[in-house]
Amino acid sequence: MKFLFPRIIIACFLLLTSCARINTGRTDGTFFYPLESFTGVKVGDDVFTRIYVQEGEPGIEITCDQNIRNHLYGKILNGVLHFGVKRGVVLGASVDMEVRIYTESLCYLEVADNTPVGIHGDVSGNLEIKLTGHSSVRCNSIDLDTLIMDAVGGGAVLKGKARKAVINCSSGASVKDFTLSIEDLIIRMSGASRAEFTVNNTINADLRGGSTFTYRGDAYIQSEKLSGGSVLNKE
Repeated sequence: MKFLFPRIIIACFLLLTSCARINTGRTDGTFFYPLESFTGVKVGDDVFTRIYVQEGEPGIEITCDQNIRNHLYGKILNGVLHFGVKRGVVLGASVDMEVRIYTESLCYLEVADNTPVGIHGDVSGNLEIKLTGHSSVRCNSIDLDTLIMDAVGGGAVLKGKARKAVINCSSGASVKDFTLSIEDLIIRMSGASRAEFTVNNTINADLRGGSTFTYRGDAYIQSEKLSGGSVLNKE
């Protein structure tokens, strides 16, 4: 385990290596922290987060009030950047904070606690996404060999293409965008979840608990299991 923050207390507790302040002319500030390379991100605590997949120095850029910085944590564990609010701290509704994460590649994303995440840049290769607690993710440019998604009560809007996708939706999850084109899809849904994709080759679907999957494209349905009033539609 590598901690991003030093084990000494200096003024505001949250200090990463080589902290540089960027003047903004506001009462709060923007702080950039260079990091070692990582390929995964885990965020939560209702902190609005943007992830930029691009060439250059990896790191975190945080815009927030000085008082908020006292209560943030971060660490890299097995190539995954963990970032959020320290345990026992609840941010009030008036708190304004934005986090921008920079990495050259992204293959794992875990989002929790009603947190919205936007992914900017081109994401390629393999990508695994886990969503819980009504969190959400949006990405406008993916070109994947394999997409694996597990959405528990969360939502996702993904644009681009995936040659293979394995998608699990439960607890009212919503994963919907016909501009995501998939060749071969395995989809399991329950708990009145909703999904919409374009599928071009094969579909294996297991839909339960009043869930609805709607697809476009000329895919062949290899297997279809429906229960609890679930529906498989072709638009």
